[in-house]
Amino acid sequence: MSDDRWENFAREDAEYYVLTDIGRGADDDALQEFFATGEGEAARIMTRCDAHLGEHNLAIEIGCGVGRVAVPMSKRFKRIVGVDVAPTMLAKLRDNAERAGAAVETKLVHEAWDEPDRADLVYSVLVFQHIPSLDTIASYLHRTARSLKLRGVGYLQFDTRPRTVPYRLRNTLPDAVLPGQWRRGLRRIRRDSEVVRRLLRDAGLAIVDEATPDSDAHVFVVRRA
Repeated sequence: MSDDRWENFAREDAEYYVLTDIGRGADDDALQEFFATGEGEAARIMTRCDAHLGEHNLAIEIGCGVGRVAVPMSKRFKRIVGVDVAPTMLAKLRDNAERAGAAVETKLVHEAWDEPDRADLVYSVLVFQHIPSLDTIASYLHRTARSLKLRGVGYLQFDTRPRTVPYRLRNTLPDAVLPGQWRRGLRRIRRDSEVVRRLLRDAGLAIVDEATPDSDAHVFVVRRA
């Protein structure tokens, strides 16, 4: 997806486009629940990764949005760097972090966020499933490998559900006849798990753990090969 599209999403209704389950124009209760889901996500990441981590100095989030996960992760690491394509997302993250008393650094994706051999953890959730270009995903994975310490790990979520006939048919229809969440930009793009494995391998990343394979929340825990 283009940077411009995500910037437009962020300006229109950032929280909705990060997590469409909350609905458009979320009220205070919905926003509270939105950020509570981030705490749960952070806990799941750490449960899966803690045994593999050597230290808790630096974590990098690819596709950080408004800080739903980055803010609670800041309690668990000395430094958090949030990376996103949309400046408005990062501005909202900084505001949310300030209100929460959290320290989160922000970088646009084209900036130098991949500090060589520095990160203990690089993680990404609900992001790769929206990127149509395999070349773009491959670039993120190469930058992840560059960032990680030898004992660092990556936590990377993909949608690897089978590409069913209804799924393929839906992808042929114009956006005008589809519900909002199925339109281009918001729809989840399913990837064959073997394609993901190849991309990881080509980036110099070795899989050390997996969770919920062949699902919309297929997690690969990786480290540098």
